[in-house]
Amino acid sequence: MTAQPAGHDPELIIQELFALSSAPTTGVVIITGNSGCGKTTLVKHLARIKALGIVHVPLDAWIYQPNSERRICYAEALASGDPKRIRFYSDPFFFFNWPKFYSDFQQFLNTGFLSLNGIFDQKTGELTANADWRIPTASRHLVVLEGQRLLHPQAIKFAHYVILLDIPRKIADERRRQRDRHRFTEQELAIRSDNYWRCWTSYRARNVANANASIGTSHLSCLHERIAILTSAPNPRRPPKPFRPTSEDINARLG
Repeated sequence: MTAQPAGHDPELIIQELFALSSAPTTGVVIITGNSGCGKTTLVKHLARIKALGIVHVPLDAWIYQPNSERRICYAEALASGDPKRIRFYSDPFFFFNWPKFYSDFQQFLNTGFLSLNGIFDQKTGELTANADWRIPTASRHLVVLEGQRLLHPQAIKFAHYVILLDIPRKIADERRRQRDRHRFTEQELAIRSDNYWRCWTSYRARNVANANASIGTSHLSCLHERIAILTSAPNPRRPPKPFRPTSEDINARLG
């Protein structure tokens, strides 16, 4: 990681992304946070800024168990009463095949190409999806690695810039419920919420210092607004000029 911390300033974040996309070597940005915090939505919005040349690589591609199988394993763990087994099937950190991810992603950066078959499908929860990723060689580009648990040292070694979405539990829980209610019962969603947040709180505390930018709800909204302004104009060929709010803008935001 080479970037300097940008706090939660959306302007500095946008400037950093444009700088990385025009660097002579491939820039890698991590967007991370707990489940339901809006990571995928942010990547989709950033991808609309054509000048950034976003190449989106979701960490979910390295989930190694389908939801149907994990449900069974989790029920068996609860029945066993073994705290280690319960934690293993509760903590999203253990959902991923980390050795394979580290190897595959390094290969991707070295060769500029990665093809995976039988990966996790967010819509169905099964291992039925396929994906091909390529790093452009003749245009500006930025690789965005997005996923739940990407703040620890082995993950951030790939990144030049790390964005943490720090969204309150109530908001993230509702987003996750809307997204996953076709796959889980309300009781299962509630159990998953408790497990996710207990594990996330511990993981975040150990690794939060590794983030370059930490964004809460209000600043995430400001970042989306800035992206909307950029994508409503012709494709920018250079980093946008910083936005300087007028006194009227400030008064309006303060309400």
